[in-house]
Amino acid sequence: MSPSTAQQAKADALRRLHNADQPLVLANVWDVPTARIVETAGFPAIATSSAGVAWTLGYPDGQRISRNEMLEIAGGIANAVALPVTVDLENGYGFDADAITMTVAGLIAAGAVGLNLEDSDGRKAHAVYEFSHAVEQIRAARAAAEAGGVDVVINARTDVFFPTNKGIEDRTAEAIKRGNAFLEAGADCVFVPFIAKPDLIATLVKEIDGPVNILAGPGLPSIRELADLGVKRVSIGGAFSRLAYAAVRKAAEELRDAGTYGFMDGDIPHMELNALLDG
Repeated sequence: MSPSTAQQAKADALRRLHNADQPLVLANVWDVPTARIVETAGFPAIATSSAGVAWTLGYPDGQRISRNEMLEIAGGIANAVALPVTVDLENGYGFDADAITMTVAGLIAAGAVGLNLEDSDGRKAHAVYEFSHAVEQIRAARAAAEAGGVDVVINARTDVFFPTNKGIEDRTAEAIKRGNAFLEAGADCVFVPFIAKPDLIATLVKEIDGPVNILAGPGLPSIRELADLGVKRVSIGGAFSRLAYAAVRKAAEELRDAGTYGFMDGDIPHMELNALLDG
């Protein structure tokens, strides 16, 4: 099987996971070790966290990292695992179609087969793009995938529920409008973060004519409950990376204050981590 054929097979597998009986659950990673851990745990696909990748390179989240830096990490992950890899590409690292084309071409060259593309500017408090422009960004991504020879899975994110002055009804209508327009423009799934109420989730699932991705977190329905609501994809964003940094902070405080080593209990042994990355 040629590299392009193998990559397309992974894209096809990832797309099928969005139409399975149970939701595609993604434990977002940020480097090769975390990707290998998630792969070994039995998840069917690997998704990156844009925040996690940015933080590990010393950037704040919010499209501060460069396209090349993000894609370099993505390529390392894609080459280290056998599973399909989908990459959070934030807003595509540019405002026009040419930038989206470059980003998607780089994604394919890196060996990944899926991407997140959002309709907002992270540097401006998630200010949402004008509707037609947001749709054109998705259309440009699909065209770039076709030109690149890999039918990548596009997860189109809308940030209309990011805190704004709009009422919930206005935001719900806008999310539905954008979600359906994104699907018509070539997206495979619609990602609607920052929501938690079951009735709202059910409405979006009913009114959006394609798979819906929900961002998991405290206060949200369980995976089983989300499945009952018809959700097809559940991701955790930067949760694992935040948890890892919290563990380091707690360990540092114990070492500083108590001078004890309880933080080492339950760690992954040195040789096990080496073995995880060997081959």
